[in-house]
Amino acid sequence: MDVHTPVSIHDLKHVSASIPVHTTRQGLLSPAQRTSHSDTRKRLLEATEWLFIEKGYEAMSLRHITARAGANLAAVNYHFGSKEALVQELLSLRLDRLNRERLQLLSACEKQCPEELDADAVLAMLFVPAFRLSHGDASGPAFMRLLGLVYSDPSPFIRGYLQEHYRSISGRFFEALRGVCRDANAAGGRER
Repeated sequence: MDVHTPVSIHDLKHVSASIPVHTTRQGLLSPAQRTSHSDTRKRLLEATEWLFIEKGYEAMSLRHITARAGANLAAVNYHFGSKEALVQELLSLRLDRLNRERLQLLSACEKQCPEELDADAVLAMLFVPAFRLSHGDASGPAFMRLLGLVYSDPSPFIRGYLQEHYRSISGRFFEALRGVCRDANAAGGRER
């Protein structure tokens, strides 16, 4: 790669592919597990994900979740304590890995080719891991739908959760964008 060539999506995918993916998934049910009724906790998480996608946070109730999961209200209290805790667990399972990969990709690109970073590349680092994860298993399309709905859900609970738990990630990307824009402005000023 030439030092004066901006980082491309192809380059990001290459760097992203070199980041190890944890193959053990603490997530939701595989197709084979969906037929088993032995894991109530996972069924509750899966039902919550699908209902969030279908209805959004405010419109889904614990009764909807338990009906879809084939469980009772006591199971939610036993495993999670509340609807809020259940949704927090779901979001953590789905978003923590995504954001960990985003940060790993940003760090790897900053280390491997810092001169080549531009605003397009930094923004692409937010999306490449999401697309990669969405193609990783059978629940990928649901992951992308959930991701889009989580970030657009108007619920104060969801907005607050995202602010509290992912502010450091957004701050890290904001700083990276500010740095590449500042460098681009400085380089543009020298060329005049």
